[in-house]
Amino acid sequence: SKVNEFSEKYGFSEDMTNDLLDIVKTENKDLKEKLNRFERQQQEVFQQQQYEKDFEQNVLPTLRKKYPELSNEQLATAKSKLKEYKFSPELAKVPLSYIASHHEDELENIFSTPKKKKTAEKSRPGQSKKEIVDYDSVTADDIAKMSDEEFDKYSEAMAKKQSDLKIIKH
Repeated sequence: SKVNEFSEKYGFSEDMTNDLLDIVKTENKDLKEKLNRFERQQQEVFQQQQYEKDFEQNVLPTLRKKYPELSNEQLATAKSKLKEYKFSPELAKVPLSYIASHHEDELENIFSTPKKKKTAEKSRPGQSKKEIVDYDSVTADDIAKMSDEEFDKYSEAMAKKQSDLKIIKH
């Protein structure tokens, strides 16, 4: 066997050669796992960069033309929503511009959301119960089931988070 030949050629015992092979196999397995993890991360980064480029080149000009009053918050919300669709298994291979046009009604709702007005109405005692929602764990299905009011709250939270991230980066 090759183990015997190697052991004789270099003066190692068969046990020592087998132990050395086990170490090499373990290290090789760990290295392969690290390389696979790195490749997955690189693929995710590449996909994100492609999405950003596709959005900037093929969707944003159309949105800016159709909705000249578009706020950064509305844009961030629309971009996030389209990203959810684009990265879903069903739509991964569909061009982003097609996804945007296919979900035009949904985008229209985002862009036509009126600014909320503050009211002078006083809240009644015991009526100020606030529900805390973890928007980071919201799925596309959750969003689809949201009322307009819930979606507005979600959009505002995501836009605020996005702007907070920009502040941290600079």
